[in-house]
Amino acid sequence: MAQTLKIQILVGLAVAALPAFSQAPPKHLNQFSWSIKVTHDKLGTPTSLVSLIINKRNHFVTKVIGNEMKPMTRDQFAGWKVPKIATTACFGWFAGGGDLYYAIERRHALKIYHRAIDESDDKAQNADLVLSINL
Repeated sequence: MAQTLKIQILVGLAVAALPAFSQAPPKHLNQFSWSIKVTHDKLGTPTSLVSLIINKRNHFVTKVIGNEMKPMTRDQFAGWKVPKIATTACFGWFAGGGDLYYAIERRHALKIYHRAIDESDDKAQNADLVLSINL
């Protein structure tokens, strides 16, 4: 009887130590995705409204005239010279030029950077900080 009682207590402790599945993820585990709405004028020139969704909240980043912006996959980062520490990125290309936006999580903020890209320039230009979003 004493051995059976010990097993029941240990099982009870193990179950009590498991996290509740209904709890929200910890605040430091942020989720990022791009929301990009593209329209074209009568001549076919694209305009992109670029927002970043952070933990289901929409943050407007910029309006890009002349490029059809698209989210990037992580395996595209190196080819476009996006820093390895970037959390997410998007780019657009039209008529020999483009725009690149990427985000880096620093402390309790997400820093959004922009870099213009040109087909005749193979060097990564310096990116400018365009937006800081508190997390």
